[in-house]
Amino acid sequence: MAINNLSSLQLALADWVARTDLTNSVLNNFIDVAENEILHGLFDDSGRVIVPGLRVKAMQVRNATFPLTGEYTTLPTDFLGVRSVQLVGNPNVPLDFVTPSVFNATWLSTNNTSTPQAYSIIGDQLRVGPGASASSVLDIIYYEQPDNLVAIGTNWLCTKYPHAYLYGALRHLAIYVGMDSRLAFFQSAFITTLAAIHAQEKSTEFSGTALTSQTLGVTRT
Repeated sequence: MAINNLSSLQLALADWVARTDLTNSVLNNFIDVAENEILHGLFDDSGRVIVPGLRVKAMQVRNATFPLTGEYTTLPTDFLGVRSVQLVGNPNVPLDFVTPSVFNATWLSTNNTSTPQAYSIIGDQLRVGPGASASSVLDIIYYEQPDNLVAIGTNWLCTKYPHAYLYGALRHLAIYVGMDSRLAFFQSAFITTLAAIHAQEKSTEFSGTALTSQTLGVTRT
């Protein structure tokens, strides 16, 4: 049976654990957990990253007229991470990322007359400095969270990589139905599947180009 949407995934999960008494609401709980792990990463008990969160071309969106509201601007609700940020001008000025501590400890947070040169992420807000104002506009490329599979019934992530959802949900479903003997297999299959997706997407994103090293930083001019 092909898995390409929520209903087919629910049927597959029930088949894999040979249960007919599982409601869709129960299965959806494990599908949501799997989706969260796919997008935000898988970690061991010590907090070490096993597989990072998925960040691929299909998740990149561009807003060439992203308006600032000042030094702090609320990020889009579907925001997962920045790809690039430029201050719109003639020409556009690329902004460098700095950590919140660097932002606080340097002229970025105290000089209100210079042109913005850097940004940082504070919670759900984008911080830009120095001298960011409501008249500033950014050209920003960021990673957008896919539509939630349980909420809408289908998304590109399930269509393209259904087994990530399948093995991810089975890891938790196996515990729920008492199939502890299969847990190691589902765990291994999930990790292997995610690693393969990362490798495949990385190879297509950089195919045909030579990667060069870059040194990022902020230089006051």
